[in-house]
Amino acid sequence: MRRNLNPVVTLIVGCLLMAACGGSGGSDPGEEAGDSRVTIEWFVGLGTGGQPEQFAAQEDVVERFNSSQDDIKVELTIYDPDLAYDEFRRRIDAGDPPDIVGPIGIRGANEFSDEFLDLSPFIDEETLADYDPEQVAVFEEDGKLTALPFGVFPSMMFYNRDVFDQAGLPYPPTEFGEEYQGEPWTIDAMTRLAEQLTIDSNGRNVADPDFNRDQVIQWGFNPQWLADPRAHGTLFGAGSLVAPDGTAQVPEHWLAEWEWLRGNVERGVSPNRTEIESALLGEDNAFGSGRVAMAFTHLWYASSIVDENEKELDFWDLAAVPAYEGEVTSKLHADTFRVVASTDHAEEATTVLRYLHGEAAPDLLTAYSSFPARVDQQPAFLDDLAQRFPRVQNWSVINESLTKPDVPSHESLLPGMPESQDVLDDFEEALRGEAEFDLEASVEDLLGDLDEAFGSP
Repeated sequence: MRRNLNPVVTLIVGCLLMAACGGSGGSDPGEEAGDSRVTIEWFVGLGTGGQPEQFAAQEDVVERFNSSQDDIKVELTIYDPDLAYDEFRRRIDAGDPPDIVGPIGIRGANEFSDEFLDLSPFIDEETLADYDPEQVAVFEEDGKLTALPFGVFPSMMFYNRDVFDQAGLPYPPTEFGEEYQGEPWTIDAMTRLAEQLTIDSNGRNVADPDFNRDQVIQWGFNPQWLADPRAHGTLFGAGSLVAPDGTAQVPEHWLAEWEWLRGNVERGVSPNRTEIESALLGEDNAFGSGRVAMAFTHLWYASSIVDENEKELDFWDLAAVPAYEGEVTSKLHADTFRVVASTDHAEEATTVLRYLHGEAAPDLLTAYSSFPARVDQQPAFLDDLAQRFPRVQNWSVINESLTKPDVPSHESLLPGMPESQDVLDDFEEALRGEAEFDLEASVEDLLGDLDEAFGSP
C-alpha cells in the first residue's frame, strides 16, 4: 500500500535524492558545486514512481547514467503524487520547471498539454522503428510528437477458466478475426456467451424463464474498474465527447454501448453498483472474486487478481476483445516520460529520455510493473510474466491488442476539468446504480451539463 508523505518530508526526499535542490530554470546546481556538466532534472510524482518501494530503482538508473559520461548529470526529484501536480504547476508558473517529467499517463499529461516539447526534431527513424506505429500514433497530434510510449497497458478480455470448464464451454478466442463456435467473435457473440454463464442461486441462466435476477451468484461480464462511461464505451470503438465546434457530443457507438451495458445490468448479466461493492464480489474486485466469467479491462489488472491475503490467484487467462460492427478497439493506458518545452537544455534532456527508454528501461519497467512499448524489450518481459503466472497461456493477446489502440484516446483532455469529469462520474453512477434509469433523458441531461462545464455557448 502506498504511504503518503507529508509536504515537509516530500521536499526533503526531493533534496536528498538530488545532488542539490533546484530546477533547470535557474543556474545549474551542478555548476554551483563545481561540476561543469549540464544538469537535467527528472521530476517524478505525476504518475507511478512516487511510492517508496520504487525509489531505489530510480536512484540506481540515475547513478549509472551519471557515472557513464562527463557531459550530463541527472538529478532526481520525487514528490508524493498527492502534491506533485500542484508543485509542477507552481514551478512552471514561476519559470523554474524541471527538464523531464514522468512516468505520467495520458490522462495526467492532459492537464499540462501545452507544456511538453515536440520530440519530432530529436527522434530519428531508427528510434521510431523500435515501436509499433499504432502506439506512436496515440501521441501524435497536430504534427507534433510529445511522447513515446514507455510502459503500455492494452485492454483485453480476462476470462475465468474454471467457470468455462464447469459450463463445458470452449474458451474465448485469442486472435482478432478468430471465430467462436463457428461464428465471428463479436459483441453479440460475447453477449450470448455471457448470458449462458450468468447463473442464479438455483443454477438457472438468463435464458431460463424462471431465472431470478435478484439471486444472481455468477455474472457473465463486467467492465472491471472502468468507472468512466468513456472507458467502457470504447469497447465499441474510439470516440470523443467534444464535437469539432467545442460543444458536447455523444458518439453513436458509445450511446449503443451504454444502452447495451445498462441492459446487461438490468438482466443480471453484469453486476449493478450494489452487487459490485458486495462481499460476494470482493467488495469492488468483481472478477477477482471468481464469480465473473469475463471482464474487459487493462493489463495492469493482472496483479490485482488476489485473495484476501494478497496471494495471486491463477484461475484466469486472456482473450481477444470482440469486434463491434467489424472493428476491434483495445483501448490503451500508457506511461510516458516527457521533456518540458521550456527547458534550456532540450538536446541533453532528450539524450536522457533515450536512456530512460533504453538502457534504464528493464529496471524501471520492473519497478513500475509496466509492459514495455519497445518491441525489442517485450520478449524478456513476457518470459517474466510466464514465470510469475505459470497457468496463463495466452500472453500473445497482449501484442495482438497493442495493434488496436483507441485514437483518439478515451483519456483525452476534456474542457472544463475537473467539473466535466464530475458530470461523467455522476452519469456513470446512475447508469450502473439506479434501479430506474431513463437513458435518453439522462444523456440529454449529460450533454447539457457537459456544455455548461465546457463553457460552451
